[in-house]
Amino acid sequence: MRCTRDADGRPLPVAGDCYASVTVPSRVESIRLAAAFIVQAARNMHVPAASGSLFEGAIVEALNNAFEHGNTAQRPDAVIICELELVDHCLTVRILDQGPGFVLSRTLRPEEGAAQVTTTREGGFGLHIIQGVFPVVRTIARPGQFGLEMALTF
Repeated sequence: MRCTRDADGRPLPVAGDCYASVTVPSRVESIRLAAAFIVQAARNMHVPAASGSLFEGAIVEALNNAFEHGNTAQRPDAVIICELELVDHCLTVRILDQGPGFVLSRTLRPEEGAAQVTTTREGGFGLHIIQGVFPVVRTIARPGQFGLEMALTF
């Protein structure tokens, strides 16, 4: 992680100056390790939401989605790329895989009402958890990669 540090060596958030990333193998045992890295990096960036268990839950859901849906072919070389960026009190987390992607607008958003929750497919609550922590959630694509970009301002 690259950040400005205080006199005791602790990282200080500086606009545009905090960034952390980790790439892990697309294996189930990597999910908790990647989640722990992301949560700790966000705490080191002094992001208040990172202290809550819901923050970690949202990160685990995004990682699970990358593992289960993005890298479904389970190629031996498949990876999950995790990036965090802090700019002007806005934390952006990106989780990328090598999958085909999906259309985010086809997913049910919480504001559509609890009565419609029964229409989601099996296991379809992960995006609700993510959206409960990150007000901005969008899909992103890079050559050979697809994922989620999640942002929150504090």
